[in-house]
Amino acid sequence: MSRTTWIIIALAVGALAGAVAGAKPWQEARKQRDLQRQAAEETRAAEKDRTDLAREAAAVDGPLGRERLARERGYRHKDETPVESVK
Repeated sequence: MSRTTWIIIALAVGALAGAVAGAKPWQEARKQRDLQRQAAEETRAAEKDRTDLAREAAAVDGPLGRERLARERGYRHKDETPVESVK
């Protein structure tokens, strides 16, 4: 075989070895990107839950909010007649 043939074979083997060696880091990078995307989605969901809870807490923070919440749960004043029983 000529010298040029050996050089071409060596380059082909080197390229193949580089492709095989480089595959694992790309797989790891893809896995890390997927984990990052999943963590970002979980963070957005948790942030939305926190915002909703803060909004609910603000709605019942004052006396009017507490009274509204109590009435939703069925509480009423001692001398108050429920609207459903009045005919």
